[in-house]
Amino acid sequence: MIIMLIGMAVVTIVSRLVPVLLVDRFEPGPKLTLWLEQVPAAVIAAIVVPAMLIHHGVVDVSLDNRALWVGLATIAVAVLTRSFFLTIMAGLGLMIGVSLLF
Repeated sequence: MIIMLIGMAVVTIVSRLVPVLLVDRFEPGPKLTLWLEQVPAAVIAAIVVPAMLIHHGVVDVSLDNRALWVGLATIAVAVLTRSFFLTIMAGLGLMIGVSLLF
């Protein structure tokens, strides 16, 4: 049992350490750097858009879909302010407010 635990620990450490050591020696080109800068926005979109559009298991763009309308208002705040903090606060505040009112 102990040998198995040590083996799993070694595999975990090696699998995390090797990419870090390889990336440390690698200088990405400008195209790769530009692409990598877009990854966080793409990940957020991949999480948020389905949550906004899918209501009770189906795509819903009706007035009953609170998440869609709050999401659109939050996107407007993001575009107008360009502030991550204000965007998060507006989204949370709007969703809490809408949930309490309706």
